Amino acid sequence: MKKGRVVCLILLVFFQLVVKSEQVLICLNPTTQITECTFTSLNGSYKKAGLHITQKKQVVINHSDIHLPITFKAQGEHARFKIHTSSRIRELKSSNIYSGNLIIKRVGGGLKLYNKIELDQYISGVVEAESGKDQPTNFYQVQTIISRTYALANLRKHEDQGYQLCNQVHCQVFKGVARHSNDIYKAIEQTKGLILIDTNIEVAHAAFHSNCGGFTTNAEEVWSYPKHYLEAVKDTFCHAGLQYHWQKTVDFSRWETLFKHDSIYDASIPTRDSLISREPICIDSICFSKKQARSTLHLRSTQFNYCLQEDSTSVLITGRGFGHGVGLCQEGAIEMSKQNYDYRSILKHYYKGIKIISYKDLKFFQHLE
Repeated sequence: MKKGRVVCLILLVFFQLVVKSEQVLICLNPTTQITECTFTSLNGSYKKAGLHITQKKQVVINHSDIHLPITFKAQGEHARFKIHTSSRIRELKSSNIYSGNLIIKRVGGGLKLYNKIELDQYISGVVEAESGKDQPTNFYQVQTIISRTYALANLRKHEDQGYQLCNQVHCQVFKGVARHSNDIYKAIEQTKGLILIDTNIEVAHAAFHSNCGGFTTNAEEVWSYPKHYLEAVKDTFCHAGLQYHWQKTVDFSRWETLFKHDSIYDASIPTRDSLISREPICIDSICFSKKQARSTLHLRSTQFNYCLQEDSTSVLITGRGFGHGVGLCQEGAIEMSKQNYDYRSILKHYYKGIKIISYKDLKFFQHLE
């Protein structure tokens, strides 16, 4: 059996449940323990173990009160709910609005919250969280396709924890369904089911970032493995983006302390004297990598230079771009959208050699290999 046919059969099995139910299971507090939450029914009503919860009604759940999972089941596709907790979880604010069902489980000494939600409703929230409001419609189409691709390619990411995806950057940021732009829902309908696949008929790793700084990055430079569709491309569209230029000042004493502490200190790290005599200095030395420097100093990207300030007490770091630089550059794609490039042209600019198909049509490819 040819490789393409094997891959296709695996994909068919992998997506079978999603295609059938069109739902995904999202953990809303993957890294934070909570002991109590308040469920509020907004539009429509919900049922919980026979109890009918009408609009605007609230139910308080404490971890000490439950032993078996509790499900708040939506009664109709327009039902919506909110969650309030005492914990400060950036992705789980009381202003977020959710559709679908809420499942609550007692785990250890606290509660875990899960949203079982229609795939397209989930994608609407991801697109809004990752893109913001008031973007061009064709950019929302682009973000919809890559967010859908990423979600379906990572459905097993948290399989050992009993759910499919989390609501944080580890998967994709999700803060409830989209609330601020009807154009997002239009984009979802206009790109219904579309995902990216590579030349092996495998679902693409649809990586994206905020701004590439003028050139995207090869996948192997960030993740140590190549992808033919994640090769560096020149991008002039992002030059006017808000994240294209940046700078940061670091106290020289902190500079030395940080690098010594992180065990990447080396005798060849520029000292105060050498910084004065060799200004500016490009970080390309053997003492630390750009990736290590970005992580240690919390920089926006690995594209930067640095120099000692005239007062010799601080280091000025100037750079370009925001994010890992692999795949689609969001600010570049937004500019392309404003210049009336359609979503197919934008996607093929950043992902070389990819195909755009509906994941529901994967069965068709089974017969071609």
